[in-house]
Amino acid sequence: MPEMSKEERNKTLARRYYAELMSGGDLSFVDKYMAPEFEFSNPTHVDPYKGQEFKNLVTMLRGAFPDVKFTVEHLLAQGDTVVGHWTARGTHTGKPLETLKGDIPAKGNPFVIDGMSWLRFNDEGKFVEARINEDTLGLLLQIGAIPDCAPASRTSSSPSSARSRRATRPPRAGSSRGPTTGRSSGCPRLVTASKTRAWISSFSRVARSPRSG
Repeated sequence: MPEMSKEERNKTLARRYYAELMSGGDLSFVDKYMAPEFEFSNPTHVDPYKGQEFKNLVTMLRGAFPDVKFTVEHLLAQGDTVVGHWTARGTHTGKPLETLKGDIPAKGNPFVIDGMSWLRFNDEGKFVEARINEDTLGLLLQIGAIPDCAPASRTSSSPSSARSRRATRPPRAGSSRGPTTGRSSGCPRLVTASKTRAWISSFSRVARSPRSG
């Protein structure tokens, strides 16, 4: 039987990372397969997570989303790096999601997002780095962390008439946009880009140490 190539070995470990750690919550995976210098980072994180900080992050996320499951869609390996495209789905039925803006209580809302991970390994086959990019905004919207931005009708209690007016409202003078439609018509005024960035940043900066009690 031919010996497994380094790339195939790393792809096998990457699949186990998604199945055993991120979906199964088995923290012993960190001790067995991650080098002491391992770092986990995300574009919205100020600093990478290391050691116990990374374990705390996994525990917090799985505590908020007890049924979270990561499905690998594509894996590509070259040299010491494995790039993975994955889908994560779950339901916010557990503990509050911890953020610097305060805890987001569970509302029982399901979510489905996708993301990419760049996993790097050393010569011994241990993880030394994980860089991810995920649909954080989509997650926040789906679990209800960002307020609903659909404007309510001021002149009629009829949902159908309100929808009709929103769907046909013409653009303001001088605007290059076409008529606004549906739910998105109120979003630019109620959820600005700066607010969105603040929400994403606060979500990403979860507590880096276990809470007492």
